[in-house]
Amino acid sequence: MGLFDSLFGKKSGDGQGAGEYDVAAWVAAQRESPVFSGLSEDALTEMCARMEMFPVKTGTVLIKEGDDGDFFYLLTQGHAQVTRETGAGRQAAVLAELRPGASFGEEALISNARRNASVSMLDEGMVLRLSKADFTQFLKEPRLAWYSPVEAYNAVQQGAKWLDVRAPADFKRGSLPHAISFPVQELRENSGNLDRAVTYVCYCQSGRLSASAAFLLAQYGFSVAVLRGGLRHLPGGNFS
Repeated sequence: MGLFDSLFGKKSGDGQGAGEYDVAAWVAAQRESPVFSGLSEDALTEMCARMEMFPVKTGTVLIKEGDDGDFFYLLTQGHAQVTRETGAGRQAAVLAELRPGASFGEEALISNARRNASVSMLDEGMVLRLSKADFTQFLKEPRLAWYSPVEAYNAVQQGAKWLDVRAPADFKRGSLPHAISFPVQELRENSGNLDRAVTYVCYCQSGRLSASAAFLLAQYGFSVAVLRGGLRHLPGGNFS
């Protein structure tokens, strides 16, 4: 059985599906998925029951840049494109292409910010979505490790590394000692350049971007934590 084979046919909240899928089969299929690693079978089963599934057509906009975050998505069939506006009258920049199995939409839910990019379908497909409240309960809270400044500094002294996920210009204005600059926008495509044997303490100015970065890296199997409150909560750490 393929990774998402047991999903097709589930009724969506909008009544667009037909039939029901086998929850047990879905849980078994997802057990090794990095998105759901570490969750108990009971948590996976309950989360599965709360997911909505619906078919999407070519050109369907799943996420619109500037909107409030409302759902976390899994692309189960088809391909989607991530774009960001570059200015009035200019064509949007293409940031990534998403394939079946990809997850997206978590950044706005984690940081309580507006969507910073749009996601639209390149062909017909199928999508799963999980509400913000359910995402927080099942995926955000269990996945993120938050370090106080003291805990973060102790971890670095014991071999962890600072991972600065701000924009390069912010990093140049000031950063923590020996920090690695790795903007959050580059993590999806370039996370392979990081060392899986190292624990990374992600930080940004406020803690919002670093929470998104840590969630993404945890999905990829990295050992990560978030500096609670960001640089603004460190003595002399406000480099903005």
